[in-house]
Amino acid sequence: MILENNSKIDLYPYSSSLTLSEILLGLNAHQEYESLIAKYVEQIIKFLSNQTNDFDITLPLCFTEHKDLNYGEKVKILSSISHKYSSELVDERGSQKVKINFPFEELKRIFYVFEGQILIAPGLEPHVKQYINDLLTDILTSSFKKKNIVFGTYSDRTRPNLSIESLKCFASPRYLEWCVKNIEDFVIADNIITKEYEIASLESFKVIPINHEKNNSYNHVTDLNGMGLDFDKRETLLFEPIINRQIFTFSAEAIQINNEKISKIKVTENIKKINEEKYFILLSYIDSVINETNQRVMVTELNETSLMDRDLPLSNLRPFQFSHKKTHTIIMAWDTPTAESIRNKINTNKLIKLDLNKCVPNLEKNNGYMETVHYYFDVILP
Repeated sequence: MILENNSKIDLYPYSSSLTLSEILLGLNAHQEYESLIAKYVEQIIKFLSNQTNDFDITLPLCFTEHKDLNYGEKVKILSSISHKYSSELVDERGSQKVKINFPFEELKRIFYVFEGQILIAPGLEPHVKQYINDLLTDILTSSFKKKNIVFGTYSDRTRPNLSIESLKCFASPRYLEWCVKNIEDFVIADNIITKEYEIASLESFKVIPINHEKNNSYNHVTDLNGMGLDFDKRETLLFEPIINRQIFTFSAEAIQINNEKISKIKVTENIKKINEEKYFILLSYIDSVINETNQRVMVTELNETSLMDRDLPLSNLRPFQFSHKKTHTIIMAWDTPTAESIRNKINTNKLIKLDLNKCVPNLEKNNGYMETVHYYFDVILP
């Protein structure tokens, strides 16, 4: 099957969650990706606090490189609690698993995540709010940009069960390039693989922490009963996604491999088409009537032939062979152009092309033996 823009990609890690177009364009495939990113941030918080562990989540590099001096003070919180998680490479493509040993309980105090805002539950001690703020700052300001998947999990599985938001935020056509080169039956339509694409993926976040001089936030949140809570810069962390935008084209090598696959598919389809179109020689026919419907029909004995796979040398003639073991009884309406054309080929050895898919097979007794009789679509069955 040749993939089109709306084809679902049924390969790890996407598992029919994203279309080819969504992987080709990344975040650019979604008009309002800010809400998508906010949902992803909310999922990180819920996952790390273990409010839900029915899915894995894509994590930033600070969970795999928290001892890297290049990060400096940005990961001081995660470095101090690195016993809560461990990381390891889990497959030949370099996917990195972050095993969460203990949930980040403090993150259960997150009240709500809006687009660009994280509200910390009111009434907490200032040092608790500051700790949550620093932890989220460490996570969000780290880099999410990595060639291979970094995924957090509470399980022992080596392949992630990522949320659809994770997949959409980090979809990359470079994965498709790898698939074309390495998976035999992965083929992209030639009008798609030759185009240039502007891709976008989540790289990191800019964060304005709580109590910062640039933090002028204020939110009043009410429930259905009119009860309200006020949130200002003492409880609100602001975040803005940093989007990595690039121009992507498939390599000449990938396009060549893909074109070779398309050529093979077309050859296979042509052979299949030839095999589906049956060719016959007319052995005999009789004029008859179906009593129940009073329809005049032609009862034919047709011998099925097989075309050879090549022309005769120095000619465009295609030889055929046949066997009397492949004789079919086919009944069709008498007064049709198809039937007349077939009658005109009696004793000529001229081939007759018929599609048996247009026939209704019926097992009948004839001369003491059971045989399959094919009723052409133009016959009125009793």
